[in-house]
Amino acid sequence: MEEIEFPTYKLSLDLVEKIRSRYKEKFSVYPEQDDTLSSSIEWASDFYIKNPSAQSPWEKEAFQKAYLCYYLPKNILRLKGVISRLQQVGFFAFNFERLVEWGSGNGAFDLALQESSFSFSKKLFIERSESAIKEHQYFSTEDVSVWQKEGKPESAGKDFLIFSYSLTELDTLPQWIFNFSNILIVEPSTQQDGRRLMAWRDNFLEKEYHIWAPCTHQGSCPLLESKTDWCHDNYSVEYPPYLDAIKSKLKLSLNRPATSYLALSKRPNSTSPDLVRVVGNTLKERGKTKQLICRSSEREFFSWFNKREEVPEIPRGSLIELLEEPLKKSNELRLGKNFKYFS
Repeated sequence: MEEIEFPTYKLSLDLVEKIRSRYKEKFSVYPEQDDTLSSSIEWASDFYIKNPSAQSPWEKEAFQKAYLCYYLPKNILRLKGVISRLQQVGFFAFNFERLVEWGSGNGAFDLALQESSFSFSKKLFIERSESAIKEHQYFSTEDVSVWQKEGKPESAGKDFLIFSYSLTELDTLPQWIFNFSNILIVEPSTQQDGRRLMAWRDNFLEKEYHIWAPCTHQGSCPLLESKTDWCHDNYSVEYPPYLDAIKSKLKLSLNRPATSYLALSKRPNSTSPDLVRVVGNTLKERGKTKQLICRSSEREFFSWFNKREEVPEIPRGSLIELLEEPLKKSNELRLGKNFKYFS
């Protein structure tokens, strides 16, 4: 079995210091010195839990504090994970000319791209909150961006359309989305949002889109056979030091952030058709260990006998290349060591 060091995503020191400086500029204190920051973060978390489809309350000072110091870096970190996967499967090999983001907030995806050294010759950001736009403009390091407060963007063939935590505010997909040939949708990794995104996948397949990530196949989603499963990745991250300084006051845990996403294109997927994606955590049963996988419309598991073989630790969301087709019993593939991590 191939040993691999999985990435830990973190913010650049420059961005961390810029967040701290912005916080001091707005609230007259650095985040690690603000006794109200932990309660602001918990207030924002409760707001999202109780109002999953509501617009973000940018006018509230508590929300501004929480978003600047907690949600912005957390979103950037998990979006860096998504960008890394898209790069891994060759999605960015196409020379996009313009980035279009609908509901761009304070620029988490744009900043994640900049932190990942991706650039676009043109960028259009559509965001109704003037406060969020100002925050985005403050952090942006590029001068190719245009912001507007409303409107339905028109598409060109080489546009890349992104929804980053913005479609959760809508009940249905906007029809103009299908005018774009290259799309990325990132949603909060809740059961409700994740399963809705899985169901939307069929709408795109009917419109002759190709799924590039996270899926490894173009068939129906096997996770929808269950009433509880939802598709998401987990990422290993390093949070900014100022969050470590207040974590003892937080009721929230600074855990591995998760995200649900879907990358689509009218271009056929160039990734190997033999890839398998791990979509579940390890499940220990009597005498064996199982892990839910996705490679087709069939619901399948990797499995290992605990006494006979070493059970690998495969992070959720990992892409696996089979070195040979495993023995299959019912819906279980006896994986053994006949695999390697895709890179």
